[in-house]
Amino acid sequence: MNGNDDILNARILAVDDEPVGLNFLKVNLQARGFRRVTVCTDPRQALEVMKDIMPDVLLLDLVMPELDGFGFMELARRERPGEFLPILVISGQGDSESKRRALEAGARDFITKPFDMVEVAARVRNMAEMKLIYDQLRGQNRELEEKVAARTENLHNTFREVLNSLSTAMEYHNKETGDHLKRIRDFISILARGSGVENTKAERLADASVMHDIGKIGVPEGVLVKAGPLTAQEWELMKNHTVIGADILAGYDSGLIHVARNIALTHHEKWNGTGYPRGLVGIEIPLEGRMVSLCDAFDALLSERPYKPAWPMDEAVKAILAERGRSFDPNLVDVFEALKDEFIEAARVGRAGEAPALRPVPGNTAVSRQNTLAA
Repeated sequence: MNGNDDILNARILAVDDEPVGLNFLKVNLQARGFRRVTVCTDPRQALEVMKDIMPDVLLLDLVMPELDGFGFMELARRERPGEFLPILVISGQGDSESKRRALEAGARDFITKPFDMVEVAARVRNMAEMKLIYDQLRGQNRELEEKVAARTENLHNTFREVLNSLSTAMEYHNKETGDHLKRIRDFISILARGSGVENTKAERLADASVMHDIGKIGVPEGVLVKAGPLTAQEWELMKNHTVIGADILAGYDSGLIHVARNIALTHHEKWNGTGYPRGLVGIEIPLEGRMVSLCDAFDALLSERPYKPAWPMDEAVKAILAERGRSFDPNLVDVFEALKDEFIEAARVGRAGEAPALRPVPGNTAVSRQNTLAA
């Protein structure tokens, strides 16, 4: 509960084009203990005064030249959208239509002139207390929101550490895997930003993307590093890494890991429905899965694998563009094409320590492409 001292210390602004009436209000309010009373005869100037003193109670006449009370309230709402405006109208227009318009325009209370000063002081006191309670509740809500945000961020950081630990395990398994994950993260950041994804969500997509191949932990080593074509049985084992990855990431109450699970499960789905494991079509594939599908394929084309050499940069870019509407979301391919210089730079920086440099593709490039985009 607010004390009497808090209420008497409320900031009061009175706006009326009649100086005599204003001075009468000010003197009588001060005589009743209100310490911070400001008066203004120009409603346009009063809008600027409002910004400076942020009144707890605003006493407002309706009939004024240049800018009447209704126009004043409309401008005040524009200046402080969504805020509680503690407006007490004091006007000689006491008809029901004027009262209705005033209350609809934002007034909280209405007193008709000529007024009883005892009533005005009581209404001002009630309005001041209402404003103090509003400010206290808003402060408590802000504090609660900050605590929730901090807790959410702590949880996010905890789950990010879980993902980092899992990706570190993959790096121990294969050094190239670790480098690949760093590049995928960079590519996702570029693609998400270019697609208009909000910054926080884009960051979390990038964090989650490192888990796209976590399921390969469950694929036999001999299948992963096999230099020649996979048998039908081996290919089924390889494809199953999507389901294994989703199983590994299941059961966590975290938005971040939920996104990572979607990525693990769907990053080999294709826009035209020919992907795996479920043959999803178009926007049935989660956006995060569609993004990682494109970025993963681009990096795979540029990477040397047991079954293929690395592709030249321009050929890898052409291969991605050629899969527009087949393997990849057309809109994402358009973003990739628009930002291809950034993708190329990120790819080069991510391979700065690699040798040899990207080299031409010998032999049957169609077979190489098929293997790369599928696996």
